[in-house]
Amino acid sequence: SRASVGNRGGSTSRPRRATGWSAPVVYHQLSAPPPPGTTGWCVIQFRPGSADGLGQTAKRRPVVVIEADVGSGIVDLLEFTSKDRTRYDDCVYLGPGSWDPKHRNLSFVRLDRVHKRPFTDIEFVGAVSSDRLAGLLDNLSQYRAKRLRPA
Repeated sequence: SRASVGNRGGSTSRPRRATGWSAPVVYHQLSAPPPPGTTGWCVIQFRPGSADGLGQTAKRRPVVVIEADVGSGIVDLLEFTSKDRTRYDDCVYLGPGSWDPKHRNLSFVRLDRVHKRPFTDIEFVGAVSSDRLAGLLDNLSQYRAKRLRPA
């Protein structure tokens, strides 16, 4: 069964506060898969065969849940980027939110890779508004109709 927008999972552990940022961010571990629109942080693998300048093959990134399977505990995620992707059709602008403790105005969600993770691998911080989520899912649907590649 799928999580609904109004059915949020409860927190099972004490929140962990991030430090060294311009604003405090409280991370939560949830007891059930969260509904679409929930935001958090998890480790995202780079594209196969790629690494950054330091030889790393993965990075901790902000993500948004777009679908949750309550039975398996697996959630489908899209990753955020703070790079200006205005000219590209593989990203949607969302603006600032709870996922970015620096409150940068450049928050885009990448549509080109859907990541599947156990919900327990994600540290949750908040949610996008229902209007933003509806726009994001509409853009994702249009993008998928063109050319979605699985992660």
